[in-house]
Amino acid sequence: MNIWISSNIKGKNHFAVHAAAGLLGIVFTAVILIAFGSIVTIHCSESKETILLLLCLTVTALVIFLGLRLGWHLQCYAVVFFKNNDGQLFVTDVRQSVHYGRGLTGYIAASEAVQRKLDMLLQYVKTSSQPPHTAFEIISVKKLTEHSRHYTLVCHIRRGNTEKRETYRFDKHTENAQSLIYLLESKTQSCIP
Repeated sequence: MNIWISSNIKGKNHFAVHAAAGLLGIVFTAVILIAFGSIVTIHCSESKETILLLLCLTVTALVIFLGLRLGWHLQCYAVVFFKNNDGQLFVTDVRQSVHYGRGLTGYIAASEAVQRKLDMLLQYVKTSSQPPHTAFEIISVKKLTEHSRHYTLVCHIRRGNTEKRETYRFDKHTENAQSLIYLLESKTQSCIP
């Protein structure tokens, strides 16, 4: 069985550290902006309401944007592709098999659980010739887009009676990425309209 996983995970797995550092970076950036905006507001004599509104909107938009970017970045680490001996191509996003708790501690605990599951998945692959039960078979590829640091894959997947369209992001530094790209592009011809 062939496996494609981010090279950042294959060596030393630091998924939880990346997740926690990213979240703390977002919080730190928001706090710095709020502090700066508060100082500006204190020193301005007019239109304090307008400045506070702009500050609130800016910080909210920035936190949402950075949160989305962090999620996309972490998905690149958590997506794993498999090709079994029958030539079928499978994909799994390990994050979807973990329950996320509430608050910062729940997020960090879930990130640690994802890291443990990735480690267990690598051990499982060494001994098994079949993909894990959490993997979906890739039926067809709708779109494969190259970006500066990752690829975006829109595909139709199936597991049992469940069939759906899903979007995945995977790291450009995935080992043997070109062979995976070739397999995914070969699935484009059998695309479902």
